[in-house]
Amino acid sequence: MIALSTPAQAAVTTQCQIQSREGQPSPLAMRALFTLESTSDGNVAVTYTNLPSPVGVGQPVTIEQTRKMIFYNSTIPAVRQQMLSNPTFFTELRGFSDPEGFKPFNDLLVCRSVGADKPQSSPPQSSPPQSSTPQPGAAIADLVDGSYRYWNGAPSMNVTDKQLRPGSFTFLFTKAGNRIVGIFARPDDLAICMTGTVKGNTISGVVNLPVRFSDAEGRSRQNKPLDPPGYLKLGTWSNAGNAFSSSTLNLSEFNRINIGPRKAPITCR
Repeated sequence: MIALSTPAQAAVTTQCQIQSREGQPSPLAMRALFTLESTSDGNVAVTYTNLPSPVGVGQPVTIEQTRKMIFYNSTIPAVRQQMLSNPTFFTELRGFSDPEGFKPFNDLLVCRSVGADKPQSSPPQSSPPQSSTPQPGAAIADLVDGSYRYWNGAPSMNVTDKQLRPGSFTFLFTKAGNRIVGIFARPDDLAICMTGTVKGNTISGVVNLPVRFSDAEGRSRQNKPLDPPGYLKLGTWSNAGNAFSSSTLNLSEFNRINIGPRKAPITCR
């Protein structure tokens, strides 16, 4: 075992993340992510990430931290048991001691085989069976925390950029609890960053523009659909923030696809 700051190079085969249940709130802070990933070379990476938080006054500045622990020649069930048995691992990973330890995290972990189609249960045991991906039709609000990409085409786990026709729309996003940060995009011309909360398959929040709008142009677009199909409805215009608050993005007609070559955003900058 050794702590590293660089990601594992081998392909991820299984991923486990926190999924809250009724009566069992997530032990994660609002702006944090926790994952276990097994790789094709037989290693397991355990990652704890603090998402960007604003610091300072005046010029926008954020701070973030990712700590990753690699267990070599091991399996996810074995790693979970080691972290339950030896609190030192979890303390080293997070950088501080937690009297609750790893157990509250372990109890809510749900695992999936990357690229699989059919879901299986993952009970909160010390050495649980690994499970596969959620059903393609599952609501976005029910997804485990992580990064995803959806589009207004057919479900698929292997969509290339060449297959994204000019008329298609995608939403590449990071989910942490009910918080969503994502890019709503059309390959030919449109790319909009949105921050908000999810309920079912609808995101509600703030749309940040990639270019500066005049006050007159912003006011003329508020409370109207941004795209011809009407997926994204802009809310109230703010000239000071160059953004539309109370906007909604309806993804009920979208389907999950592979994450693609681009990294999902964790903040709109």
